[in-house]
Amino acid sequence: SIGGFMSLLLAIDNETIVSKIIIVDALHFLAGLNNATITEETVKSSYTAMKDSYLNMNDETLKQNLQNVLSRMIRDTSKIDEVLKDAIKSDRRTLGVTAFEMMSTDIRIAIATIKIPTLVMTNWNKVHPQFPNFTKDIKLSLYKQQYKNCSSCTVEMIEKAEHFIMLDNPESFYTSANNFISK
Repeated sequence: SIGGFMSLLLAIDNETIVSKIIIVDALHFLAGLNNATITEETVKSSYTAMKDSYLNMNDETLKQNLQNVLSRMIRDTSKIDEVLKDAIKSDRRTLGVTAFEMMSTDIRIAIATIKIPTLVMTNWNKVHPQFPNFTKDIKLSLYKQQYKNCSSCTVEMIEKAEHFIMLDNPESFYTSANNFISK
């Protein structure tokens, strides 16, 4: 998410910095996903505590927090410990600030200026019991709607994957990426 969001920011700021972008399961205003009318100001006031909480976490709390998050983001549970080992080394201030910026910066309008060919990959694994009406078609439609203002963006769904698409379904991920790059 953070890498995809940063790529969007770079493309908005300087269209000559790269020739193509691949975004892995990231949105341009995550907080606006469920509420199209929410504003940056509202989100910033709500998420400031989240940003600051990373600074105050002890090692065990951070590890448990990251493990909980990763358990919902990786289909192949054998990969969780590998990602956790790297994530736990992250600078806490950087974790908090980048999550805060990604959650609270609204670039919904600005993405219309992106002219760089951009592949947006999203994932699909299965319907979750707590969200029985959230189907694969609804998710794909939601992502396409989110990126409709970006004429150079193509949205593609990779199945049998959660958020870490490249770990859960590497064959489909790399096939899609290679096809996009070779165009």
